[in-house]
Amino acid sequence: MQFDEVDQTKIEQFLGLVKDTIAANDELIYEYILNWFSFIVQNIGKKTETSIILQGLQGIGKNAFTNVLCELLAGYSSKNITDIDDFVGKFNTAIENKMLAIANEMKNFGESR
Repeated sequence: MQFDEVDQTKIEQFLGLVKDTIAANDELIYEYILNWFSFIVQNIGKKTETSIILQGLQGIGKNAFTNVLCELLAGYSSKNITDIDDFVGKFNTAIENKMLAIANEMKNFGESR
C-alpha cells in the first residue's frame, strides 16, 4: 500500500507530544525517534538493534506515546511488560516475534517489588 499524501492535521497532536515531551524539544532526538520508528514500520521482521529508554515524571505522556506505537504495530508489539523475566527469562514468549516491546516501570533484576 502506498500513500501519496499525509493529512498532517490528523497526526499533529502526536507529533507534538513526541517533539515537546519525548524529545524535550531537541530536534536531533525528535528526528532520531521518527526515523527509528519509521525503520520498524518499513522493515517488519528486521531488528533495529537499538532501544529507546524513556525516563520522566509520571503523567507526562510516555504511555500515550508508547500506546500509539503499540497500536500501529498491533500483533508485532507487547506493551506494559513489568517483569524482567519476560525479557531475559527462560520463557520470554511475551516478546517472541515482536518488533516493539514496552517495559513499563520495570524493576531491576533481583529488586523487590
